[in-house]
Amino acid sequence: MGGLDEAFDPADHPSEEIAHRSPGTSSRATGGVALLVSVLTGIYLWWPSRNQLVRALTVKRRASRERLIFDPHKVFGIYSAPVLAVVAFSGVYLVFFDYVRPMANLFSPVELDG
Repeated sequence: MGGLDEAFDPADHPSEEIAHRSPGTSSRATGGVALLVSVLTGIYLWWPSRNQLVRALTVKRRASRERLIFDPHKVFGIYSAPVLAVVAFSGVYLVFFDYVRPMANLFSPVELDG
């Protein structure tokens, strides 16, 4: 008879099976790394000077047509960057679990029983 511990064994979790045994593992990892690099590059390119932060987080309504297109692009990009970074990191984490786990333990150490 299986107990509660056997029912919730992380080794039997579907995402672990998908991440380590499906044929698209390398493409998923490559896509995750590319997205993470893209997000970090976007944040670096967007980063304003100290006195321009409020201006960089808003859209100027009375501006030229080019600026009315570019401002929402950069504002939406910076507001969506944290979500995209988490999604990208989780994809990379699922594929490279053994490599990412030691780095993750630096920030939040977790000890598994058994």
